[in-house]
Amino acid sequence: MSLGKPTRQVDEKYLDYIRGLECIVCHRRPDPHHLVARGAGGSDYTAIPLCRLHHTEAHTLGKARFGERYGLDVWQCACRCLGDYIGGEDGVSPRP
Repeated sequence: MSLGKPTRQVDEKYLDYIRGLECIVCHRRPDPHHLVARGAGGSDYTAIPLCRLHHTEAHTLGKARFGERYGLDVWQCACRCLGDYIGGEDGVSPRP
C-alpha cells in the first residue's frame, strides 16, 4: 500500500513575511532560505531569512556547518519565525 507523495505546504504570504525580516546573520535584506528544499517537498514554513550572500553560503556549507559557523540553530530560527508570524509580531528578529 502506497501513501502517495506528501503535499508541499505553500504560503506566499509567509514568504513575504520572511522577506520583510532581516538576514539572521548580517541584518541585510533577505531571501527566504528553505531548510528543506522545495523540490524535496519542503514546506514554506521551514524558511528562514538570509541575505543572498548567506543564502548561498548556507547551500555551500549545509545546515549543520552553517549553523556552527554563526552560532545558530537554524531549526530554532525557523520555529521562531513561524511562531512570530502566527503570533502577529512583525519585524521581530528570529535570532536566538
